Amino acid sequence: MRAAQNNFRIALAAAGVLATTMVSGCGGGRSAPPPISVSVSPSAVQSLDQGQSANFTAAVANDAAAKGVTWSVSGSGCAGAACGTISTQTVLGATYLAPSTVSTNLAVKITATSKSDSTKSASASITVFPPPTVTTKSLPGATAGTAYSATLQVSGGVAPYSWGVSGGTFPPGLNFGGDGSISGSPAAGGNFNFTVQVADSGNPSLFSMADLSITVVVLPVSITTSSMPDGTVDIAYKQPVQAAGGIPPYTWSIASGSLPSWATQNSVTGSISGIPGAAGSASFTVQVTDSETPTLTSHQALSVTVVAGTAAKNSELNGHYAFLFNGFDDATGSQVAAAGSFTADGKGNITAGIEDENGPGGPNVAESFTGTYNIGTDNRGAFTINAASGPRTYALVVNSSGSGVAQKGRFVEFDDTTGTKGQRGSGVLRLQDTTAFAQNKITGPYAFGLQGQDATGSREAMVGWFNTDGGGSISTGLADQNIAGTANNPTLTGSYTAPSINNGRSAMKLNTSSALSLDLSAYVVSTSEFLIMTTNFIVSDGLLSGAVLSQSSISFDNTSLNAPAVYYQLGVNPSLATTQSLAETGLLSANGSGGITVIYDKKLGGAPVQGQTFTASYAVQGNGRVSISSWYGDSSNPLRILYLVNKNEAFFLDTSSGVGFGFVEPQSPAPSGGFSNASFSGTFSAATASPSVNPNPNGCGLTTLDNTGNFTQIANFSSTSGLSVDQSTTGTYSIATNGRGTVTSLSVVTAEFGGPIVGVLFAVSVFLSRKRWRRKSSRPGFAAFCITMLLATTPAACPTFTNKMVFYVISPTKAVLFHESSFDQAPAITIIEQ
Repeated sequence: MRAAQNNFRIALAAAGVLATTMVSGCGGGRSAPPPISVSVSPSAVQSLDQGQSANFTAAVANDAAAKGVTWSVSGSGCAGAACGTISTQTVLGATYLAPSTVSTNLAVKITATSKSDSTKSASASITVFPPPTVTTKSLPGATAGTAYSATLQVSGGVAPYSWGVSGGTFPPGLNFGGDGSISGSPAAGGNFNFTVQVADSGNPSLFSMADLSITVVVLPVSITTSSMPDGTVDIAYKQPVQAAGGIPPYTWSIASGSLPSWATQNSVTGSISGIPGAAGSASFTVQVTDSETPTLTSHQALSVTVVAGTAAKNSELNGHYAFLFNGFDDATGSQVAAAGSFTADGKGNITAGIEDENGPGGPNVAESFTGTYNIGTDNRGAFTINAASGPRTYALVVNSSGSGVAQKGRFVEFDDTTGTKGQRGSGVLRLQDTTAFAQNKITGPYAFGLQGQDATGSREAMVGWFNTDGGGSISTGLADQNIAGTANNPTLTGSYTAPSINNGRSAMKLNTSSALSLDLSAYVVSTSEFLIMTTNFIVSDGLLSGAVLSQSSISFDNTSLNAPAVYYQLGVNPSLATTQSLAETGLLSANGSGGITVIYDKKLGGAPVQGQTFTASYAVQGNGRVSISSWYGDSSNPLRILYLVNKNEAFFLDTSSGVGFGFVEPQSPAPSGGFSNASFSGTFSAATASPSVNPNPNGCGLTTLDNTGNFTQIANFSSTSGLSVDQSTTGTYSIATNGRGTVTSLSVVTAEFGGPIVGVLFAVSVFLSRKRWRRKSSRPGFAAFCITMLLATTPAACPTFTNKMVFYVISPTKAVLFHESSFDQAPAITIIEQ
C-alpha cells in the first residue's frame, strides 16, 4: 500500500513538471511587448512661404493594431488657425497649410501622436516666412565714367532670391546682377527711374517690386596728363595719356601740330608709342572726345623730346653683321627686300654700313649708311640706319652666346606708323666671320632657298643646289622653282666674285636652263652661310631673297632622312593670294629607306587643320634633292621638294599653288618617356619669318615658358593696322610626348591698335571689322567683349571659334610656332630660339 502511494506521488510530481513545461511553452510567464515609437519625415522644413503647404509622413514602430497617428499643429506666439492647419490627413500622412498671412517669421511644429499609445509622438519643425519685401528704399548717386557699386536688400521670403529690372530705365553702363548687385560705370547722365523685382525660392515663388532711382552726374571732361617724359633714340617709347570726367569710352586724336614721325597715338586708350629713330622734339595738341550726346571735348598741349642715350647691353652687338630683310610695300603691295652688312662698335654706333635694296622702284645697289642702336637688359632693342634713300628703324631681339656677343638676331621694320604709308617685314641678323671674306673660302656644294615674287607679282619660290670651285665658277647645279603653282626643274651654272674684305659682299650670278638669269648680292656670314637677294629689276625679273648653306656631304641617299625632323612652310592661299597666307608646321619622321610619316598643323583660309597624320614616300638623289609624294596622303597632290643641307636638315618647297617655302631641322632625341613641358622652358627670342602676304603680322620680342604650363610673350608688333609697342600675351601651354605643343586660353594684356583690332604676338593679325562683329548682336559692348576675351573657351554669347597657338619643339632651345585662330586669315610663322 505504501509503495503504491509513493509511486502516485512521483507520478503526480512528474505531471506537475510536464504541466509547467507545457504552460511555459504556450506563453505563460512571457516578457512585455516592445514599446511603440513614432517618427516624422521630413523632420524639419526650414523655409515655407505664407499660404504654402508641405507634406509629412509618419512611421509607427511596433503598432500591432496599425492604428496610425493623429496630427496636430502648435507654435510659438500663435494659437489655433494662426499657426496653420492640417488641410488633409491619412492614417500616416498629413499636409500642413501655412497661414495665409504672417507678418514675421513664424516657428511652428506639426506633431504625429500614436493612436495605440498616446504617450508616443514625434514632431517636425516648420518656419513660415512672410513674402519677400525690398527693404532698400533709395540708392546713392553716381558719376558718369566712375565705378559704381551697390547691393539691394530684401527681407522675408525663402532664400536664395532672384532679382531683375521689370520696368523703367536702368542707367546705361551699369549692370544689374541676379543677386541684387549693381555695378559698372554709368555711360550717361540724368535721373534714371526703374522698377526692380525680387522673387524668392518658394514653390510657387513669391515676389515683390520696388521703385528706385539713380541720379548720374556728368563731370566736365578733362585731360589729366600735362606733360610727357623724354624718349631715347632706339628705345621703345610707350606713355599713357589720360582723361577724367565726361562719359567713357573716349576717342583720342591730334587736334593740331604733329606727333613725332615715329609715334602713333592709340585712338582708344590715348597712349603714344613707337621707337624713336632720331633725336629731336615735337609739339602737338591732343583732343579727347567722350561718348555723351552731344559729345564733350577737351584739349591739352603736349610735347615729346627724344635724346640720345646708351642702353645697358649695347656691348651685345659688337662686330661685323650681315642682314637680310624681306617684306611688302604699302603703296603697291609689291615685295621689298634688303641685304647688307654693318659694323657695330658695342657702344650704340653703326658704321661702315652697306646695303642693297630692291622693290617696286628698282634696285639700289651698294648704298652706304651709318646708324645707331640700343639693346636693353632683356636683349630687346632697336636700330636705325641713315642712308641717302632715307632712314629706317627696326625693332630687334638678339641671341647671345657665352661670350656675351650676339651671334644672331631677328628684327622687324618699325616705322610704318599707319600701316598704309611705308613698308613692313621681317629680317635676320648674323655675326660675320671676317676670315671667310675670300673667294677660295667659297668652295664645295651648297644648298639654297629663295622666296618672293615674279615680274607679275605672283608668289614665287626656288630651292636648289650648286657646286662652287673656290675660284669664282659655279659649274653645276639644279633647282626646283614654283611660280603660282607652275613648277619646273632647271639646271644651273653661274659665277661669283671675291667677297669684299670690308663687308663680305660678293656679286653672284645664277643662269638657269629655263633662260632665267639671276643677279644676286651675297653677303658672307661664314664659309657655310651667305645671305642673298636678287638685284634684277622687279618689273622684268621679279624679286627673290634667301640664304645659301654649305652641304655636309657630296653625296646623299635615302639614309640621309632617317630621324624625326620639324618642318615649316609659309605660302599663300591661291584663292586670295595677296591677302591670305598658307601656314603649316609639323614633324617628319623618315625611316631611312623611303617611307615617311608626317604629323602636321595647317591654316589656309578657313578653319585650321590640327594635329593630322599621313604617310608618304620619298626618294633622295645624290645632290641632296628629295622628292616627297602623296603629301597629305593624296597621290594626286603635287610634290614637296627638299634640298638637303645635312642629314634631316633641308630647304623646303611646296610645288602646289600655295607656293609654300620653309625649312626642315632635325629634332633632338626625345627624353625617356617623350617630350613634356620640362623639355622646352625658359625665356626665348621670338620673331616672325619672312612674310608671304602683305597682311602677315611682323613682330619680334620674347617668349617665356615656365615649365609649369604658363606662357607669356611680349613684343613690338607691326601690321597693316600700324605699330604696337610692348604688346603682351598670356596663355597656358602643354607639350605632348612627340614635341607638339599647344597654347590655349590666350589673352591680350595690352594692345596698341586703335579701333576694333586686337593683336596676339605674331600670331594675331585678327582682321575683324567693327561691322562684322556688330552683325552678331545689337547689344552694346558685344563686339568688344567677344574680341578682347580671345579665349580658347568661347563665352556662350560669342560665336564658337578656334583660338590657340601650336608649336613643334626642335630642341631644348628652339621651336616653330603659328596661330590657329578661325578669324586670322594671314597667320605668320614664328621662330622661337635661344
